Amino acid sequence: MAYAHFQTPDELMKHVTEVLRDRYREPAGALATAAIQTTGEPILAAGRILISDEVLKARPVFEYERITLVEEWIPFRGLMGPLANLLGGGWTLADRTIPGMFRGANSRPQICGLHGPASWSEEVIDVSVQDAHASTLQQEAVVRAGMPAYPHVAAAAESWVFGRHLRKHRQAPDPGRFVLVLPDTRARIVRAELDATSVSLTIEAHVDRSDLTLQVSSPTAQVNRAEHSIPTDRRIRFDVPPETEEITLYLLDKPQDLLAQVELSRIDPLFGELPERLVSVRTAKADLLAGESDTTEYKPFCDLSSDKAAELLETVIAFANTRGGRLYVGVDRHGTPQGVPSLRQHSKATPRSGEPAAMLEDFRARLRALICDRIRPVPAHDIQDLTIDGCPVLVLDVPRGDKPPYATHEHDVFIRKGSTNRKPDPKTELPGIKATGLPF
Repeated sequence: MAYAHFQTPDELMKHVTEVLRDRYREPAGALATAAIQTTGEPILAAGRILISDEVLKARPVFEYERITLVEEWIPFRGLMGPLANLLGGGWTLADRTIPGMFRGANSRPQICGLHGPASWSEEVIDVSVQDAHASTLQQEAVVRAGMPAYPHVAAAAESWVFGRHLRKHRQAPDPGRFVLVLPDTRARIVRAELDATSVSLTIEAHVDRSDLTLQVSSPTAQVNRAEHSIPTDRRIRFDVPPETEEITLYLLDKPQDLLAQVELSRIDPLFGELPERLVSVRTAKADLLAGESDTTEYKPFCDLSSDKAAELLETVIAFANTRGGRLYVGVDRHGTPQGVPSLRQHSKATPRSGEPAAMLEDFRARLRALICDRIRPVPAHDIQDLTIDGCPVLVLDVPRGDKPPYATHEHDVFIRKGSTNRKPDPKTELPGIKATGLPF
């Protein structure tokens, strides 16, 4: 992605076509949103076309006396025609005609982490399609019973199209302008944290991780490893010198495609939000009291080369193929944490006396490796460690997968039914998993 200027509609259409053609996968379509002032000659107050890998639901039309707010989902196969029509002189959206006349376009990259929160990097193309001025927008209130109220047309347009709220006397920046948003969903940094001696981060990737590289730089310390490969699981952790005050992470695809740039410091050590599914001790205790269910399972610490390990994998596969769930490891069948002696029995680490952290980290690393080595495709998962009543417990969180069916290397597929795992019926349930991720 780079800054660019397009003087003609043909130049812009060629660029958009090339970008979409070179994506790692074809998008599902685009959500087109527009605010049209309808008094006098129709004026495009604001508009946006958001390319998406998932089908998005369009909001209903809101018709006021002075402005109409419209939105429509356009499947990818039918997208290029309406876009070309808009640039060429007219656009029909949700049966409303939007006048257009191309006046130029500018492309600007928005890099994940550098320009905002943990969203995808994207190319934003600002397109001017109409010779209009802020003074042409009506200043009277936009109101109608049963619909949202706005102080003026500009406020309605900004709120509807961009989710921004304008003050009473603020004008929309440029009427007749809309943006085309092309998200780059190859990979992103979801969360990153700098602590006393290490950096940990979570990466979401939709491309081959062997093509991804994490580079690290710091102006305040000599980082031992300036480049890291991306493992098959979502989390990465590496050590940094204690004197590290600032550090920058660069996520690359292939040699030099920058997908994310995140800066951390002792003053601001966190990037992104805590995952919603991170479990609190209170939530974990409630799960352990409630018993096993279709989304909760208990397993003890075990030899990860034994049949008990195979049972762990069956549960991970069943959760990924059905509705997701939490697997508590280090807990007996009654929901009681086993404690440090059981962890010590099944850990290969040699911890310092009285400190189970190294043992827990060893077991977690080997459990992660087992999942990545024995399940195909590798499901998304997070492994969190908790201390419950003084006992170490691992919480393995598995969301419902988006690439079912998940299976062992022996092609065994499992689903979750109640508190048990079982193989799906090949005629009545397996086709449903392949289509929707749900067997019923």
